Amino acid sequence: MICNGREMVLAADWRLKGLTVVKWAQNNRFLPPPTGPRSICRRKGTDECQLRSWGSLHFAPITPPDGFRLVITVADKKNPERRRPTKHSDAVGASQGQTGVYEGENRCGLSLTSQPRHPAHLRPAMSTTTRSVFITGANQGLGYHTVHQLAQTPNMVLFMGARRMTAAAEAIVQITPDVHPTSRVFPVYIDLADEKTIADAKDAVAAKLKELGVPGLDFLINNAANGGSPVVLTLTVNIASTIAVKNAFYPLLNKGGEIINISSELGSQARHAARPPISFEGHDLMVYAASKAALNNLTLQWAFEEEEKGSGIRVVAICPGPNSTSIAHFSSFGMHPSVGCGVMVNEVLAPSGKSGVFFNKDGLIPW
Repeated sequence: MICNGREMVLAADWRLKGLTVVKWAQNNRFLPPPTGPRSICRRKGTDECQLRSWGSLHFAPITPPDGFRLVITVADKKNPERRRPTKHSDAVGASQGQTGVYEGENRCGLSLTSQPRHPAHLRPAMSTTTRSVFITGANQGLGYHTVHQLAQTPNMVLFMGARRMTAAAEAIVQITPDVHPTSRVFPVYIDLADEKTIADAKDAVAAKLKELGVPGLDFLINNAANGGSPVVLTLTVNIASTIAVKNAFYPLLNKGGEIINISSELGSQARHAARPPISFEGHDLMVYAASKAALNNLTLQWAFEEEEKGSGIRVVAICPGPNSTSIAHFSSFGMHPSVGCGVMVNEVLAPSGKSGVFFNKDGLIPW
């Protein structure tokens, strides 16, 4: 949760026993809590406590007690009386691990929806079944945060596809302290502009899966993208290379696996056909949008093919929303990628079971 300079207050109506801060984000850098978590009980010996901090808090997994209720309020430091508590969760939602815990809006302009922004937020333990994931463009931005958050859940085998291996190594150093004891993260070199490296990456992933005794790949996430300039590179990375990655890694996909193409609402032809149409600020963005429209078309085509084959493999397109990443179009106003990746993380941890659909955190998007 990013509050951009305003105080975030988490208040729980049971003692904050076992609820520990494991990460502190400030200016997009992950650091240890400078003074440790500050737990303040309103009355000594009562179950009413507050945890106050600045920036983005990430919590270690916990098992909430029966009938727990969580209240999140956000206060403006200069005007502490201006508080808007969120709705309470109910005991049923808590016991079933549902995500109705965070609802409402706050002073930070952040929409607290029915889906948590971090897998550690009161998420129930996963099954003992290992899940394997390969994701391109994973050493930064949305890819990095997707790997980071998935790595904190049990029984994950994550392959971090990256063009710059030094950056991947640095990313893994940052992630390692948070990796669940039963999960693993491996860097894989892949340059989407070079088909040989795509084939080599597939071979490397296949060899590691065999070494680990993991039968195959459960999720292939085509995340890497170019922002629009130069044109040929954008069309190569966003379309041609995605086809090459899918073709190379397809033999590794398990029956019932999933191909996730990271798209954009800018690629929605229905939205373009509406009046008024989507406005483009420049040529680069138009090329980017066209490449995402083509990716959406590929998503539908692949989904139809898998349905015809009866493979059980699902294919979906996901729009994580505008995020403040290296794609310059959105850097000034987008969400922090640790927030935007939530829809990607949730699809891996709790697959929708659908195929041939295009959606974001709020629901389906028209093609």
